[in-house]
Amino acid sequence: MTRTWVLALLAIAGCDRAPTLVQPAPEKPAPTNQWTCVADGDCMNSCKLGAVNKAWYASANVAECHDGCANQLAAPPRCIEGSCVAFQSDPHDSTKLTRSEHCTKKK
Repeated sequence: MTRTWVLALLAIAGCDRAPTLVQPAPEKPAPTNQWTCVADGDCMNSCKLGAVNKAWYASANVAECHDGCANQLAAPPRCIEGSCVAFQSDPHDSTKLTRSEHCTKKK
């Protein structure tokens, strides 16, 4: 079918221009580094591994523990200088957060 026929059929159907094909965006591969991040929302707490990249974690096969770095004192991790960093709240004052070195870049 020629371009002229396609345009004619589109005109009959009430379309004033040819359709554009939109390619789906390629899937973003999971980060190869478990701690890499751009924003706080890229990070999550893992019991076994501490603060890690969510996308990396979703593609990893992690045998989790109970409690550990995702316990009741764990605060949401933050992305600081491109790396996920773990925090914990003070058991006596939940508004006071401190960086958890033990749960940051844990191997």
